[in-house]
Amino acid sequence: MKRFSIMLAYLLGFLAILALGGSKKPANAASPVKKTTRTSAPLSSSSSKPASKPSSAPASAPVRPVPYLRGKRVYFIGDSLSAGPTTAGGQLVKLLREAGAIVTVNALVSRSARSFWAGSTKKEAARGENQLDAAINDGMDICIIFLGTNDLGGLAAKTPLSSTLKPFRAMVTQLRLAGVDVWGIGAPHYKARPEFDPFEKQLRTGLESQSIYGADHFVDAGPLTGGYWMHAGGSTAEKFAGRLFAALVTKMD
Repeated sequence: MKRFSIMLAYLLGFLAILALGGSKKPANAASPVKKTTRTSAPLSSSSSKPASKPSSAPASAPVRPVPYLRGKRVYFIGDSLSAGPTTAGGQLVKLLREAGAIVTVNALVSRSARSFWAGSTKKEAARGENQLDAAINDGMDICIIFLGTNDLGGLAAKTPLSSTLKPFRAMVTQLRLAGVDVWGIGAPHYKARPEFDPFEKQLRTGLESQSIYGADHFVDAGPLTGGYWMHAGGSTAEKFAGRLFAALVTKMD
């Protein structure tokens, strides 16, 4: 009986060893993959800066106030060279406003001094005399007349110089009798219109005479034309307007 008990104990021990051995993992068994969470690398100091805003184009230098123009009501008479804000005359009006003037524009395509005074085109609101009366009654202080291109065309078409100058003289006389300060700007020089060349000096000499504007109240646009051509816009018109403005306010100062 004692021997049986000993044998039974050995048997139970052997079975226990077998059970333990079966529960061990094989040496080459794959270990379960440990799930990890990747953290992003911190941004470097250079990449953490906010994106810089694109630099804008430098603004044009502001026009200095012109004491003579500040608060003055200016009536601006022109032809197609002033019809619209991108024309040379339109750019000149912009500069006058920046200098302090209150500007009203009366510009019309194909206008000459003769057609303005006679009111001879359908687009003219009235005869020139009546248009000027309305502007005078509205409190005009200064009148700037930028005409001459179509008047050169008239001279080239054999219109006498005296007939060309007559409406200019009538306009200036009416305005000055009403106490308005009148300034004239002549026609540009057009390389593409050589038929105008023989008449440019005649028109300029007549307009700057004391019976019309007078040399001290007249800007000859011919030498200031530069690279401008008829009806040019953009930077070409802007540069031309800048030269006209500088010449005009130099005389006004």
